[in-house]
Amino acid sequence: HRALRGNDISYGVYIYHGLVLNVFVELGYIEHLYWVPAVGAITVVLASLSWRYVEQPLLRRKRTGPPAEVSTPTRLSSLVERTNRWWAVASTNTLRESADGR
Repeated sequence: HRALRGNDISYGVYIYHGLVLNVFVELGYIEHLYWVPAVGAITVVLASLSWRYVEQPLLRRKRTGPPAEVSTPTRLSSLVERTNRWWAVASTNTLRESADGR
């Protein structure tokens, strides 16, 4: 409990254990039981690194929001507008082609 205080590596363990286990299987290390603690140890290390360098910074950013210079809603609305225009043109062309008998 104290060793993991503030470090939620559970998602990383869930994600990485299968990868580590499959690597051990592919390398043929499943013949002996010594691989079981090794899989656990490598999984915990990968999960800890993932928590520290991927998950924690992303969760911090989620709480604070994106930097001021990035205007996500503007970018998203621009993308939606361009997509809608493209679909309007594409559907108009399709209707025109079907009316022309193509």
